[in-house]
Amino acid sequence: MEKKVQDIIPNYSKKKSMWESVSNKVSDWAEEKLLEDDSFFIDKYGKDWRSKKERQRQVVRSLWGTLPQDSKAAKRDAIISALSLVPAFSSIRLGRSIAGRQKLLRGVTGGSIKDFTRKKRIMGSKGSDDATFTSESPLIGSGYMESKQLGKLAEEHVSGMRPAPDWFFNDPTRGKGLLMEFDVPYSYMMEEAVGGAAWRNFGRISGGRLIPGAREVEFGKGILTDFLTNVHKAGSFRRGSLPERGWEDLTDAMRWRY
Repeated sequence: MEKKVQDIIPNYSKKKSMWESVSNKVSDWAEEKLLEDDSFFIDKYGKDWRSKKERQRQVVRSLWGTLPQDSKAAKRDAIISALSLVPAFSSIRLGRSIAGRQKLLRGVTGGSIKDFTRKKRIMGSKGSDDATFTSESPLIGSGYMESKQLGKLAEEHVSGMRPAPDWFFNDPTRGKGLLMEFDVPYSYMMEEAVGGAAWRNFGRISGGRLIPGAREVEFGKGILTDFLTNVHKAGSFRRGSLPERGWEDLTDAMRWRY
């Protein structure tokens, strides 16, 4: 029987879904970037400009009716579409890992989040038997968003086998790839990551080497969409701004924009 998130995570509450936080972040971004300033409304509407601006502010914050959904599922689907389809959302900064959760990355070479979503889970690509492969390393994840070859190149660099060339770090990420960002509860890791409670001893990269902070973590049945916190598009950052291993405070990591 298909397990629900509340069956896996103790004290889970639908009222405290991270989608509420992500929705607010998207709305804040839209208001900051898309809403005209006071002078625009004063020139257009005169003395009634404040009420007109407030009405438009609500429209913009909802992304023209996309976000204010009543159900959790509808809100989640709307946010996933916004994050993956609106190019400017790629400038939203990578976030700090939430306490009690593991920060994981997954790079894919193309498509949209909906292409990988089945039964409220982010699934693997064709040929992977639905297994979803993620990495603790932002650098490795960014390699796989371009190609498997660059993903392996990043693994070899992080493992110390051979350094990656300068262009790999200095050029913006190319193609149409996506870098998915997850905050996965440890209780979910113990339940569903390959290796279960021993997942930290699995996920070896580059010829079987275990690299703490850069391990590959596999989920045989995908990852619940509840844990997807952001999506970054190719071309929106350079790899030189990313840490090689683990997860640091990346408040400033994505400042380099193109």
